[in-house]
Amino acid sequence: MKFKEKTKITGRVRIENVTTGEIREVNNSLVNIGFDTLSALTLSDVGGTAFDFLALGTGSSTIIATNTLLDTETLRIASTGTQQTTNVANDTARFIGSFTGDTTETINEIGIFNITTANTGSMLARAVFADLNVITNDKINVTYNIVFA
Repeated sequence: MKFKEKTKITGRVRIENVTTGEIREVNNSLVNIGFDTLSALTLSDVGGTAFDFLALGTGSSTIIATNTLLDTETLRIASTGTQQTTNVANDTARFIGSFTGDTTETINEIGIFNITTANTGSMLARAVFADLNVITNDKINVTYNIVFA
């Protein structure tokens, strides 16, 4: 393994409405509170709550570093987290989740959180994407990768 003097954290998310076949794939942005929480998690004297929850919303405002929540969160679920290899062994945190639509709406945003309760907790990252129409009982699969490289 080659030593890196600089490390980047990047992410990419894939959202699929399994019912309709529509897919959105976009890069994401890590936000300030996400960096804050990641750094705290590396310290046993500080710690924090790890990220494990995915949330969808209907907001579409431009992502800014100071975002702490989605614009308009509508669904939040626990994800299944795994480590994957992108550049070196286990350098990628993968969050996988499956949502079931509970109403008719247009989804435009997704985020990763550390608390199960909607509209609370620390947000690690957020992505905004083109309209994804969802109706009641549509199944939405998400794969969200955060790469530390």
